[in-house]
Amino acid sequence: MATVPKGVDVNSVPWKSNEEFFRETGTNLDDFAPIDWEAHVDRLIAIAKWIPPHKLTILTGTNASGKSVIRKLMQRAIADRLGLEPDKPCVASLSFMTRAGLDSFRGINFLRDTEWSATSSNSIRLARSVLKTKNRFIILDEPEIGMGEEMQLAFAQYINSVKKDVLERSHGLLVITHSRIIVKELENDVFVNIDHSSYTKQDWLNRDIIPTDFDQFEKRSDALFEAIRDRENKFKEKEKET
Repeated sequence: MATVPKGVDVNSVPWKSNEEFFRETGTNLDDFAPIDWEAHVDRLIAIAKWIPPHKLTILTGTNASGKSVIRKLMQRAIADRLGLEPDKPCVASLSFMTRAGLDSFRGINFLRDTEWSATSSNSIRLARSVLKTKNRFIILDEPEIGMGEEMQLAFAQYINSVKKDVLERSHGLLVITHSRIIVKELENDVFVNIDHSSYTKQDWLNRDIIPTDFDQFEKRSDALFEAIRDRENKFKEKEKET
């Protein structure tokens, strides 16, 4: 059984059906081993359900592992955790990156959040503004885009300095990042890595960096989006039945 992030109710997560995904030492998506992509989509949904409100959570993962899918799932996940109406916006999301084309997958992402996009010239100003949002679950998606190492360090330290106030007035904070500097510096409550369920924060910081095979990366990305589309179609069929 994989290690579950701190603060997670194991019984509320459909993890058992995905145990094969992490058999032995755990599947590393960089190995490009045969993956049950339908089960992986289930797992992304489970991770979204894991991420607790009123905490600072770091989410990491290789490209095309599903981080953006989880971001899109958080509206429904947080609404369910807090007992809020699913249609009532409870997420404020600031994306620093080019979107991965997920906005059309309404069946899986339940996207009804408040979202802004930032460029390197105004990202800090926008991030500081979003961190003042009340009664929303705040998501900062790859804030390191456009930031030098010095700025990344300062940004992480700034989040630490306002963390208490942010968590008191919001429903929680999720930072999705590839940055070792931000991960190392942030005083997080929960750490989640999509690629290795058992990874601690220190494991992730100490991991070996393996170059990505571009051809395999494209195949993996296509496979993930195909699995999402399949789930979307199933969702639409279920809606018609009801």
